[in-house]
Amino acid sequence: MEQITPETAALSVLAPSGDAVRLDSLWAERPALLVLVRHFGCQFCREQLADLRDTFPQVEAAGVQPAVIGNGTPLMAQAFLQETGVEAPLYTDPPREVYRALGTKRPSARVFLQPRQWWYFIRAAARGYFPKAKPQGDPAQL
Repeated sequence: MEQITPETAALSVLAPSGDAVRLDSLWAERPALLVLVRHFGCQFCREQLADLRDTFPQVEAAGVQPAVIGNGTPLMAQAFLQETGVEAPLYTDPPREVYRALGTKRPSARVFLQPRQWWYFIRAAARGYFPKAKPQGDPAQL
């Protein structure tokens, strides 16, 4: 399990309503599983959440609260929630402070030219997941 520092726990994320929520409130009553998505227009993130959506009830039954964090605007988060049908709490971190605090990466442009990335794109497209015409958050966030 990743240890979260008190400084990271004190960071805030936004609910789709735009209300600020302290990160540590997500696990105040029980442990939490934080699922970070790249951005709300990401086809791979929508594909990943479709796969995870069916496991969330099992996670909750084990006493763990799943929560999804993206990095677009609250309005983008609302649309993402409706589109994916995810019933887990969803939050957004527009300045990506939580991402930085948790050590997530930002790749160079070369990563997007690798053949493996094109294979992932084709697989996601074959399953009906396409990128949004306009990124909904930081498209370089991993």
